[in-house]
Amino acid sequence: MLDWIWLPRMLMLRYGMETRAGTGLLSMMTARALAAAGGEGRGSVSACESYLGKLTRRVLRANGMENKVKVFHKRSDELRVGVELDSRADILASEILDSELLGEGLIPTLQHAHDMLLVKNPKTVPYRSSYYLVESTSLWKMHDLHSNEANAEDGVWLTPSGAQNVLSV
Repeated sequence: MLDWIWLPRMLMLRYGMETRAGTGLLSMMTARALAAAGGEGRGSVSACESYLGKLTRRVLRANGMENKVKVFHKRSDELRVGVELDSRADILASEILDSELLGEGLIPTLQHAHDMLLVKNPKTVPYRSSYYLVESTSLWKMHDLHSNEANAEDGVWLTPSGAQNVLSV
């Protein structure tokens, strides 16, 4: 049943993109999924990787995917349709989530991709996430604004007054 529901949607997709591709795993998965949907010219993906571009290319070559995934050794917000990219992408795959969910420039990266690099109403993977709050002394120490703010030269406090009592572990 699920295959029947998604098949018409996949048949409309031709070209994918991955931001911050790393080793290119999601690019390869996207290329294979698009190619499996059938049709001429399907399954090509543009991968943006500003730091690990050489490694990305090696991984693609080792998996026989170097002709399906084109690696750009730059950030996605440095790409332009009509210059580096032939057209807007139908699907965006991204693994830019970290332990803080909205870290690593998630919102500006996705906003730029949606505004400048993707078709209207693209498919995105992932398209949603859940956030669970877990009390952790180790994480608290890594992100303790109180200790960091006490040493700030500008005197600006980001934590609300009384937060030391509410947020203590």
